[in-house]
Amino acid sequence: MTALRKDLIREIKNSKNRFLSIAILIALAVAFLSGLKATAPDMKNTGDEYLDKQQLMDIQVLSTLGLTKDDIKALGAQDNIERAVVAYCIDAWAGDTVAKVYSITDGMNLLTVTSGRMPESPDECIVDKNLLEKMKISVGDSITIDPGDDYEDCLTHKNFTIVGTAVSPYYISVERGSASIGSGNVRAYVYLPEGAFDLDYYTVAYAKVEGAEALTSFTDEYDDYIDDVIDSLEDFGNKRAKLRYDDIIDEATEKIDDAQKELDDKEKEADEKLSDAEQELKDARRKLDKGWREYRDGKKELEESLPKLCDAECELADARQELIEGEQEYQKGLDEYNSGYAQYAENKRKLDESYAKLSAAKQQLDAAKKIPDQISQLESDIDSLKAQKKLLDPSDQEYTAKIAEIDAQIAKLSAQKAALESVSMPEDKIAAAQADIDAGMAEYNAGKQELDAAKAQLDAAKKKLDEGYEELQDGKRKYREGVEELQDGWKKYYEGIDELPKAYKKLKDGEKEYADGLEEYEDAKREAEEKIADAKKKLAGARRQGADP
Repeated sequence: MTALRKDLIREIKNSKNRFLSIAILIALAVAFLSGLKATAPDMKNTGDEYLDKQQLMDIQVLSTLGLTKDDIKALGAQDNIERAVVAYCIDAWAGDTVAKVYSITDGMNLLTVTSGRMPESPDECIVDKNLLEKMKISVGDSITIDPGDDYEDCLTHKNFTIVGTAVSPYYISVERGSASIGSGNVRAYVYLPEGAFDLDYYTVAYAKVEGAEALTSFTDEYDDYIDDVIDSLEDFGNKRAKLRYDDIIDEATEKIDDAQKELDDKEKEADEKLSDAEQELKDARRKLDKGWREYRDGKKELEESLPKLCDAECELADARQELIEGEQEYQKGLDEYNSGYAQYAENKRKLDESYAKLSAAKQQLDAAKKIPDQISQLESDIDSLKAQKKLLDPSDQEYTAKIAEIDAQIAKLSAQKAALESVSMPEDKIAAAQADIDAGMAEYNAGKQELDAAKAQLDAAKKKLDEGYEELQDGKRKYREGVEELQDGWKKYYEGIDELPKAYKKLKDGEKEYADGLEEYEDAKREAEEKIADAKKKLAGARRQGADP
């Protein structure tokens, strides 16, 4: 022992520096271990005080079927449960960062605002400071929150205004947990007002355990106490899960029935709409086909009408020439008729004059033939008056007057006799005059026959002229009608030439509209079939889930 001690002392003397270094290291290690043993309880107590102050839950309740307020009310009524609250918790994209999105709870899991303020409206949020640093944004900026597929459309807004930053009692280390989206690692957290969520169930519940606040967190005593409470709630959880399951099954069955009815209605509506659209497309196709036929017929008619119109132009030109020649021929005939009629009128005038002269001569001859008898009658009347004169009574007071009257009558008759005797003709002259008159009448009758024949010829010529005139007028009328018809034909032709490109464009536009309509119909049909197939698939899946306990 003495030798060993001497050897140690000698060794220490020979290596004083190494010995002092080892002694210092041992002293430091002992001091560090002593510090750790003294600090750990202090750190636990400090952490426990912080968590108690922030009212961090003792138990977190999760359910794949979701939670209702009845579940929380029943949980709060259980032994050892001081208080329970419900909340929302989902995984979502905050910009391009995977985040945990919570609803702000009342009186539990209290946040510590480090800048700004708490949200006051459903479109505001308070976030983890790390999120601002990662996205290089600040309080007051807007951020888009996009939930994962499991919670699509579960928020009332997509864009939220950042009104502050906060520290959550959930997270007392740099780790933020795991997520079901993205890389699976949560990088930050976001808190929203409860009104920002649009779900018909809650996703998480928090509970405070009676007496747990008196225990220190992070100790086996606290952990064992909480585990015992959790074990005591197992039967309660199974019962509530069964009730929740039954409610969901009933609700799902009702929804399935409603969805089936809606699907049936949608199928019927889709069939009707597609049928109507198909009929409209068929009608449009028929109209287009009819339009193309009319277009081709119109084009062919225009092509055929051009030579017809040209032929009509030539025919009208020929008709016009014929009319001109007809007018000239008619005018020539009219001139000949007028000339013949003038000659006829002149001959008739002359014949009438000769007839008048013959009539006058005949009257004179007839009068001359009567003169001898008239003279004899006058002589008899004179003799009779003379006899009356002798028979008058000279004693008659009126004798003188009567004698004067008879003498006057005798003188008058004598004068008439003298006049007749002065114009009387011998019988040979009367016979000669009668012969002249008979010869003149014969010549007159012959002339009259010739004149009547000429008149008949003139009347026939006049009738022929009148008929020619009517034919000429009828030709002019037909010519005018032909001109109008030709003009109308040219008008329709040029209108057709003008309308043909428009009709073609309209048909082309109609074909495009038809093609667009057909494409829309096919898209709508395909979309309807996809939606119906998807709805049927979802219904089948929902039925399988409902049948699977």
